[in-house]
Amino acid sequence: MILSGYFKTAEQWATTATIKYTLWHRFGVFPGKTTAPLPSGKNLDVDYRWKDAWNFALGEDYYLNDNWTLRAGTAYDQTPSRSNSFRSNRIPDTDRVWLSFGASYQKNNYQVDFGYAHLFFAHGKTRASKGDAAAKYHSYSNMVGMNLQYKF
Repeated sequence: MILSGYFKTAEQWATTATIKYTLWHRFGVFPGKTTAPLPSGKNLDVDYRWKDAWNFALGEDYYLNDNWTLRAGTAYDQTPSRSNSFRSNRIPDTDRVWLSFGASYQKNNYQVDFGYAHLFFAHGKTRASKGDAAAKYHSYSNMVGMNLQYKF
């Protein structure tokens, strides 16, 4: 479920906000598969016990001129894996804070968008289970995106 808003606060400024709630509990158990025979009563299923999670985002647009728009924003993204007991080395997810910026250039029917985001992950731990070793995680992520659109 998503609720988003856009409000033009001044001639050259606009604020955007999004609140998102994701129903992660629906994913529950992921079936493990193998072609090798397994001992009786053993399976490779992974129970993540994910919880539903919130995401809050706030951004600002600055309309530099008729062609250029500059953007910056931040977000908090709650992890669905809240317990170290069910966090896996395959998905060592933790809460994240996003910092992002970008720009759009528009001319005639063309628009080019560019964006960059850096994600700061909270430190995480996993317990040994189903073949995973216990571990501590210190993660971050960088994302770059570019979009070209033509309006008919």
